[in-house]
Amino acid sequence: MRKGVSLKLKSIILSVLLLLTAKILAYEIQVPISPAGMCFKDVNSDGFVDIIVGHRTTWGSTTPNISILVNDGYGRFSVADSSITSCGYQDYPILADINNDGESDLVTMSADFSTGSAYRFFRVYTNFGLGNHSFIDYPLQRNGTIDKWICFSVPDSSHYLAFVCNQDFYWGYIHLSNTGQLLHQVYYDVTHPPLDINYIDTDNNGYSDIIVQYLSSAGLWRGYSYGFAQAYQLSQVPVERGLFADIDNNGANDYVTIYKALLPYSVIAVYSVNADSLNRLYYFFVDQTAIYPQTGDINNDGYLDLIYTSSLYAPLHYTDMSYTWLIKNESGILDSIPLTYYTGNHSYMSYLIDVNNDNWNDIVTSVRSVPSKINILYNDRTGHFVEISPTANEDNYSHMNQLALSCYPNPFKHNITLYLKDQQISGNSTYEIFNIKGQKVKTISISKKLSGDNKAVWDGTDDNNKELPCGVYLCRVRMKNMHTKLNKIVKIQ
Repeated sequence: MRKGVSLKLKSIILSVLLLLTAKILAYEIQVPISPAGMCFKDVNSDGFVDIIVGHRTTWGSTTPNISILVNDGYGRFSVADSSITSCGYQDYPILADINNDGESDLVTMSADFSTGSAYRFFRVYTNFGLGNHSFIDYPLQRNGTIDKWICFSVPDSSHYLAFVCNQDFYWGYIHLSNTGQLLHQVYYDVTHPPLDINYIDTDNNGYSDIIVQYLSSAGLWRGYSYGFAQAYQLSQVPVERGLFADIDNNGANDYVTIYKALLPYSVIAVYSVNADSLNRLYYFFVDQTAIYPQTGDINNDGYLDLIYTSSLYAPLHYTDMSYTWLIKNESGILDSIPLTYYTGNHSYMSYLIDVNNDNWNDIVTSVRSVPSKINILYNDRTGHFVEISPTANEDNYSHMNQLALSCYPNPFKHNITLYLKDQQISGNSTYEIFNIKGQKVKTISISKKLSGDNKAVWDGTDDNNKELPCGVYLCRVRMKNMHTKLNKIVKIQ
């Protein structure tokens, strides 16, 4: 074990840190229902990362299961699409090009209770984006709640969806062809409830290997062209959640694990990985019940830092005052004293992602309190986090979103008039039209500088003057690198 600070001194330091940081309030986006996992994609091709939120829903399909939050260009978001209402716990939505067409697909876990018993299946939304929700379902041959799933490709461009179930004690995988067709599924019974699953190529044969984690042991299955074969089972590897990351920046992934010891303490350990064993490099205690680790570089020093969420006591309780915790990587070694930021009651999962295109990772956290929220803390470009995005001009942003964009007649057949009420706009301004997938189809420039007449007419064609089909479109005004909210317009026959 690394020589560290005493637990008493660490508790004093932690208390001081809490007092210093608890007053920092995150930027909040309200979402329809309890958010869990997230993934990130530019869904409307505007150059800014958007957020795909997985919600925890139960018993039926009347509440949103997946939402899309669109980036305004400054790392602030609004809910643009929450029309998917399948049932399931979306703790791990995953983006992967399942059918190898160059577009990201969304992989989720869904359930159908209409028959009185749980019917579980993977649902893959092909080329997922705004308004594009076509999907393929892959039913499971065995029952039991799926606790975690992963998705990865192999040299022939086929994909594996691997998962664990600690209800019926098994792990399994679904093998999909390189066009997304179901080839077969395989299940492995285990003697202990599996808690986590990850993948890594330990023997460098081009095929990913599977590590299944139990409470106090780990099993590795090596990947081959024909599937998987168990390689070893190791005891004395206590883990509840783990991930692979190159912590020491030597080109090889380490296994970073979190294990809850006597409450409220957790153990964070780092292992080296090879084809025959896991070797613990070091470990240390933290004074929280840590959950859901992620990695990312918070200070642009080239070393991956560690982030997780927890309360001071028991996590996953709706009355907990929860925090996001950061452990800095000091030249290849994780520090033993975490930094803390308040991210809302019942904070669930935190991610490090650059949401405002300034090349510094920000913190995005799902908060499952009522009302449900996504909270964001922005990197101040020093590795510390603040409530306001450094790239934003708050006054101008508020002003733009208060402007009233009018579109008439709406719905329209041949032409629609677009204008801002009681507002002059400059010659650098444009009306922008998007299809329901979020793709920009038409740009109309305002040619008269500071003209009082800011009306424009759209004839339903794209930038190549080709007639667009009937359907729903979105319109906004962009002025001086900012834009208004999106207005929905409908083209009919």
